[in-house]
Amino acid sequence: MTTTPALSVTTVGGPFVPSGLGRREPRGGDVQVEITFTGICHIDPHRVDTGERPR
Repeated sequence: MTTTPALSVTTVGGPFVPSGLGRREPRGGDVQVEITFTGICHIDPHRVDTGERPR
């Protein structure tokens, strides 16, 4: 299994903290994509601060 670095929030209003996501090894029918940049949606910080889901 491969571990991918990530940031996660475990409580409402909590900080983003470094974490890791476990991923299985690719299989025969899988497609691998190299991701060079990522971001967050404008609503994500609101969700973290309030715990509310957008409508």
